[in-house]
Amino acid sequence: MSDTPPREVSIPTPDIPDDVFLDIVRSLNETFPMKLDWIMKLDTKTGESSDFYLPFLLSHEGWVQIIGVENGVFCLRYCPVGRKAFLRVWNPATRVIRKLSSPAMHARGFCSCVYAFCYYAKSIHYGVAHFFKEHETSLAYKLVLYTSLSGGWETPILCPTFVRNLDPTYVSLNGTIYMLTIPTEEEELPTVVSFSLKTRSFQQFQVPAEVAGHCHGLYLLDGRLCLAGNEYFEDAYTTTMWEISNIHEQPTWTQLFYYHGDGNAYIPAAFDNGDLIQVMESHDPIGNEQNNRYSLFHVTRYLPQDETTSTLQYIEYDNIVALKSVNVYHETIFPV
Repeated sequence: MSDTPPREVSIPTPDIPDDVFLDIVRSLNETFPMKLDWIMKLDTKTGESSDFYLPFLLSHEGWVQIIGVENGVFCLRYCPVGRKAFLRVWNPATRVIRKLSSPAMHARGFCSCVYAFCYYAKSIHYGVAHFFKEHETSLAYKLVLYTSLSGGWETPILCPTFVRNLDPTYVSLNGTIYMLTIPTEEEELPTVVSFSLKTRSFQQFQVPAEVAGHCHGLYLLDGRLCLAGNEYFEDAYTTTMWEISNIHEQPTWTQLFYYHGDGNAYIPAAFDNGDLIQVMESHDPIGNEQNNRYSLFHVTRYLPQDETTSTLQYIEYDNIVALKSVNVYHETIFPV
């Protein structure tokens, strides 16, 4: 690991609309194991959607995962065919891609993998964190970290005991990765776990009972860390957005807004310029054939200030299609 501190940088951002990227996996048929992952681009201003072309090829057996998008840079994990997966950091604006070596050399036989992508605060340098368990029965996570400063993976470290049952979704803010733990039967409430790239230190704090509900996930709103608590009854839900302040001292929770909706308990969403972009997924039978279904994605924009919801796009497929992730992308010229 280099002792050189991350360099601060000011890079202009082009004045273009944000895009929401839907990472979608398409299952052609339950009895036909072939599948194909791809990424769809949706303009959050116009609602127009289109395919997004990756800098590599995938076979019908291949898959791709968006680990994260930050500063206009993608961190991707993909498998073109077979079982071997690859890591890439890529800026679509500059068409530059960096190939990362696999962390498997430091963590052989790992399972329960969780990846995160994060930039150092005010820097052009970034890190890729890989949380893993060495065995299915392992209780403790280990962490191996790749940094653009060193250009390689560091020696794995053992995470504190409170780093357990990690939800694979996360947010990154000012050089720190924030994740939720999944409650167990013994632990009814989740906790927020954080890891700082700069100090290599962990922290945790409890989610209060009045906030948690059925946790919807962590979000970033105008540079603020937020958590959505979700309550639902049958096919309707109420989501309350909370801001978390004083994270490194005594966390305080402030209710920002709440909204009602129809649908599942968990609806993937992301903030875009203060508005919430939601993607509700449903699968309905075609005609009377229960095994022949179509998938519908209802993309909406919720404006917290006006408390109004508008439809951006209906996306329909004639087979079973599942949504994997939602990311907001804004083009920049950050180097990779």
